[in-house]
Amino acid sequence: MLTKTVKTAISMPREDFSLVEAVRKRLHRTRSEILLEAFRAWVKQGKVEELERNYAEGYASHPEKLADIEAFMAAGLAAWESK
Repeated sequence: MLTKTVKTAISMPREDFSLVEAVRKRLHRTRSEILLEAFRAWVKQGKVEELERNYAEGYASHPEKLADIEAFMAAGLAAWESK
């Protein structure tokens, strides 16, 4: 029978463990839930940072032209004026 979870052990400084314990008690959650949520947030943040880095690199290699900016501004103003 295959299980969907895997047990693991981690080592961490006592101060961090105390913080995890305080948070889990306050939130009435298990250690596994707290650490899994933190791991998922860390992975998600890494993906966001990668997207931002890719955007910045793309923008740096293909910056907007002044004519494009002026056209976007004119279109925006026209849209506001029509309301």
